Amino acid sequence: VITVPAALKKVVQGRFKLLGTHGRQIGTLATKDGRAWGLGALMRQRGAQVGDYVVVTLDLQQRTAVVTLGEELLEE
Repeated sequence: VITVPAALKKVVQGRFKLLGTHGRQIGTLATKDGRAWGLGALMRQRGAQVGDYVVVTLDLQQRTAVVTLGEELLEE
């Protein structure tokens, strides 16, 4: 379970198609009351460890969430 930033919790509600960086659906991200879940299986499958970064990019209109995992912070 991860926390949705307080400023976004009213607009980030419901289910999102969870997509990998290549656009393939890999699961579902569910959100409610400022919490989100559905990343656990992906993190285990990819071997995520304490200290790794998780970036979730939401498209509220398309109802998609693109997840990126890595050891280094991603920069724009």
